Amino acid sequence: AGAWRRGAVQEKQPFGESSGSGGSPAEDATLNLDLPASMPLSASPNVPLATVKNLRDLASVEGSEIRPRRFFRMGYPSKATDDDMRVLREELGLKTLIDLRSDKELCMDDQVDCSPYYDHFQSLRRSRATTEWYNFCMETIPEPSNTHAQESLGKKAVKKAAKKVKSKVRGTYRKPVKVEDPTLGPAPGPQRLLISIMDEATYKKGVLVRLRKRHQALVTFMLIGGIFSKRLYEKARQLVLDYVNDGGLPLLNDLLLSYSGEELALILKVVSDRTRHPVGLYCTAGKDRTGLITMLILSALGVPDEALLNDYILSDTAYKDLNDNKAMVGALEQQNLDAETFLRAPREVMETTLAQVREQYGSVNNYLDAIGFDAAWRAKLKDALRGE
Repeated sequence: AGAWRRGAVQEKQPFGESSGSGGSPAEDATLNLDLPASMPLSASPNVPLATVKNLRDLASVEGSEIRPRRFFRMGYPSKATDDDMRVLREELGLKTLIDLRSDKELCMDDQVDCSPYYDHFQSLRRSRATTEWYNFCMETIPEPSNTHAQESLGKKAVKKAAKKVKSKVRGTYRKPVKVEDPTLGPAPGPQRLLISIMDEATYKKGVLVRLRKRHQALVTFMLIGGIFSKRLYEKARQLVLDYVNDGGLPLLNDLLLSYSGEELALILKVVSDRTRHPVGLYCTAGKDRTGLITMLILSALGVPDEALLNDYILSDTAYKDLNDNKAMVGALEQQNLDAETFLRAPREVMETTLAQVREQYGSVNNYLDAIGFDAAWRAKLKDALRGE
């Protein structure tokens, strides 16, 4: 691990129910992706760990002026080996983990509640439905009485997850214990903050709003009719799928920016708290949601587009490097997405996202103002990442 130091310095149906028979895609499917081979480690700032992939210090970004060991972007660390854990704990010393994954993705991670790497972290989860914080354990995901979880995951997924929890984790469902918002003060110690920034319900809402009015009415009619007709339901689902696959990652970034501003601002404020450093930010592969937040951070610091784009494309092989078929399927299950479009990180994705933000808001800083991460907060972010 020493080589990296200074020199390098989606249940397949989008509306919840599966129309097929047999096991889940994660259990039955095999993804064969013709992705490019990883670049040589000597040419990459990524920390070369065995199972935690796409991990790099943002100090490696040219012109960022970020001090080493303040902020790391990464793939999920649940399956860290003993050697990986030694690097994460002793060499990197991560104090705050920010997990961006949805409830569905958490349910697919069989180590999310029992990985020894998480043992010394206090794990706290923020509910997207209520914005309240709870102690996290798998017995509380999903919350059976939470209609938002039912809508987001689908009734079938809720039942399956509850069964999995009972058989594979420990005990039965426990009511989550509410805690005070941990972001309101300095961290008392190592914390893992689970802050989901997107779920299927939000995807569906955002896509429906963006469909042309003619298609909006048609999809709404079909969904209502789909209660009684599987054929109408499938037609509505396909219209939405076609729109999402055509829009690609820029569309999903646009949905995140439009519907998750509160969560994005909260995460940026956590990163602005020097007492919480070093911070490790991740989703599944550390590519899309992590990449979008990284873009916001680098833009707030005034890093040139070329440098942040160069950092983004380093994640182009993240899923191939992860070598985890279940994780790949989980990523695609968010909306039954096309693998070639959604498991890559081409330069034009972030170029398009930056252009869209500037067209709609005038600048990235104007967008940050709009979500509550204003100039004063940006000054705190700069001081936290660049100061002594």
